[in-house]
Amino acid sequence: MVESFVHALYIDPTAVSITLTSIFGAALVIGTSLTIWWRKAKKKVAKTFHIDENAHKEVEEELVIHDEEIDDGKAGMKNTASETDAAAKETKEASDSSSGDAKEKEDSSEKTKTEE
Repeated sequence: MVESFVHALYIDPTAVSITLTSIFGAALVIGTSLTIWWRKAKKKVAKTFHIDENAHKEVEEELVIHDEEIDDGKAGMKNTASETDAAAKETKEASDSSSGDAKEKEDSSEKTKTEE
C-alpha cells in the first residue's frame, strides 16, 4: 500500500518539461495576440477620432550635404595614390624601427649571458 502511494507521487521530469513548455508557449501566444489586437484597436480609434499620433513630436530637418567631390563623382577618393604610398612607407618604417629595437635588446641580453 505504501509503495502504490509513493508511485502515485512520482512526477516524470519529461512530463513536467512538456507541461511548462506548453504553458509558456500559450502565454507567449496570448501576449502576442493581445499586443497585436491592442495596436489595431488603438490605430482604429485614432483614425475614427482623427487623432494624429505624430502631432506633438519634434521633427528634425533633413540633413543635406553638398560637397564638390560628391558632385564630381569622386566620393570616397580623397587619398591619392602618392598619399597612400607615403602612409604605407611610414607604417613600414615604424614597424622596422620597433623590430630593430627588439633585436638590439636580444643581442644585448645574449652578450650578458655569454659574459657570465
